[in-house]
Amino acid sequence: MRGLRRVLVYAAFLLLCGEVGAKALLLTPWVRGRLPPESTLSWRARWVGRYLFTDRRVFYGFDDYDPTKGWVLRPSLRDFRQFAGSTVSSNSRGARGVEEPPLLRRPGRRRVVVLGDSFSFGEGVDDGEAWPRRLQDLLPDAEVVNLAVHGYGHDQMLIRLREEVPRYRPDLVLLGFFADDAARNTLDFRDYAKPRFVLAAGGLTLVGSPVPSPPRALAREALRLHLPELLALPRARRRAALRREQEPALMAALLDRMRRDAAAEGARFAVVDLPPPGEIALDTEVGPSEQVLLDYARGRAVLVCRTRAALHGAWASGAGFRLEGHYDAATHAEVARVLARCLIQGGVGL
Repeated sequence: MRGLRRVLVYAAFLLLCGEVGAKALLLTPWVRGRLPPESTLSWRARWVGRYLFTDRRVFYGFDDYDPTKGWVLRPSLRDFRQFAGSTVSSNSRGARGVEEPPLLRRPGRRRVVVLGDSFSFGEGVDDGEAWPRRLQDLLPDAEVVNLAVHGYGHDQMLIRLREEVPRYRPDLVLLGFFADDAARNTLDFRDYAKPRFVLAAGGLTLVGSPVPSPPRALAREALRLHLPELLALPRARRRAALRREQEPALMAALLDRMRRDAAAEGARFAVVDLPPPGEIALDTEVGPSEQVLLDYARGRAVLVCRTRAALHGAWASGAGFRLEGHYDAATHAEVARVLARCLIQGGVGL
């Protein structure tokens, strides 16, 4: 009996040492850099490293923690320099840019609310260079409010729509569609902890809300068992494949709910396709990411503004678009030009 007790104590000691070692390994950049990049373990480990060793509570310096969405653009910023060659400003409600649109629309002005991720937010370009602001320049009778936030999935965009559309009372809710956002819908942690929806018999069910504050998230991470997660990494590919199987149905349910919620507030709903920069150079009728949106839109009464063909034509004609990372100012300007024409032709009243 005494021998068994010793064995159990020794085994528990080894497990404790293994768990401490696993936590220590996850603090090293070398190990974090070798984790599956889109796994929640990878995102959590990167966030812990930033939070412990920098002054960033969430991701970028212009972020704020938010209990319903995980993170938002910090309000009332002025010329915040996060990326080389560009600055970020925000109004008092956390929309990109310094404009303060009144809650009551101005007479004769139509209002557009933009939802999306970093490709709509305008990561790496100035406020006036992002396509939502360029769109407003091309539609002088319209007021465009950029509520896009970097790193968002469609789940966070839906919550943003529910919180902000009743305040702004727009004529049009415009979703900037980047196909990779569908993968974010299955995660509960990315740039920071986030809520998500799961498909259930009754439709969409929200889980992970409210999102824990950064100190509470760090405490949870300290108590979490990381050794089993590291030992399970060989099965990560299979889990990722299972998540990919869920993505189309979950994305469709989230976009359908956006359309219904926008309509309930008296607003039309439209989608603009934002292809990855690397797909702009493809000489094909339909790009791989574009096909994801077209598959969703088939059989649904939703206006889809396609930009890839025009972007490809401009690039082939010598436009100096950057074909990696995020859009540069020239790409944003071309997106706005194509989108303005699509919205006018689509009869949305702008």
